[in-house]
Amino acid sequence: MKLAKVTDGVVEIVDSASEWPNVSFPKKGPNAEWMGQSGVVPFAKRPSYDRSTHKCVSATPFLEDGKCQRWQAVAKTAEEIAAEQEVEQKRTDKSLKDFLEAQVDPLTQEYSPSEIASWPIQLSEARAYLDDPAAYTPFMDAVCVESGEDKVDYANSIIAKAETYSAMVGKALGKKRKALNLDHTR
Repeated sequence: MKLAKVTDGVVEIVDSASEWPNVSFPKKGPNAEWMGQSGVVPFAKRPSYDRSTHKCVSATPFLEDGKCQRWQAVAKTAEEIAAEQEVEQKRTDKSLKDFLEAQVDPLTQEYSPSEIASWPIQLSEARAYLDDPAAYTPFMDAVCVESGEDKVDYANSIIAKAETYSAMVGKALGKKRKALNLDHTR
């Protein structure tokens, strides 16, 4: 068992078995009376400190309020603070990205990556077709020929799904931006 022994005001961490080979202690350590008679002081808890600006480091044992202190709170350097803030920002960015993906995933999980990649083409052709039925729409034409769907119904379905998707992603992105406390005037 390690104990803090004070000799002439100097604190030394000693091994009880080496220092007092004929003394055995209960699991909780020696009692206050024995400690007082033997020049032993209790260990202090780590000091309280602001973790954002300070760090706790091992120190040469010293007396503080009648206890052996082995730790000291020291100010972090500007570089350490900046590095921790960068790590925290990355953690925040990742959790917000994960949040956004969790909101969008249910909207996209039934579609393949190839189909998702075709969404801009589908939307462009659907808008063009609904504005002008004579518009060139090779993608929509191929889908309707193969599926047997009505082209007007298919175009309206594309527009409706795009609006729903856009609103859901916009809502999730708005929550992400709010969490980042972004300037809303941009």
